[in-house]
Amino acid sequence: MLRHHSNRGCRVTGECLESLEQRRLLSAALVGDVLLVQGGRRSDLISINTRDGGVTIRATINGARSYFTAAQVRQIDVIGYRGNDRIEIAESLSQPVMAEGD
Repeated sequence: MLRHHSNRGCRVTGECLESLEQRRLLSAALVGDVLLVQGGRRSDLISINTRDGGVTIRATINGARSYFTAAQVRQIDVIGYRGNDRIEIAESLSQPVMAEGD
């Protein structure tokens, strides 16, 4: 992001680069055959369940849904990161799940 400031640490043109706070995008992605579900730094509600009789896995992070073909998923890793996370895992899943959160 470019901002105009007096002249401290700025180029001759007056343009300065200002760093932003670190952010982590909430995401659910298939990495090889591992479904990786990641929350953020705040309190997240993450749920993993099946639909279509187990054909599809649905990952929901704070209301945002992502869908994956269950046959392509060997394992599910859920990382809540910081915050008072609530992680819900459906008993109907046949894949092993590793879940951690703060």
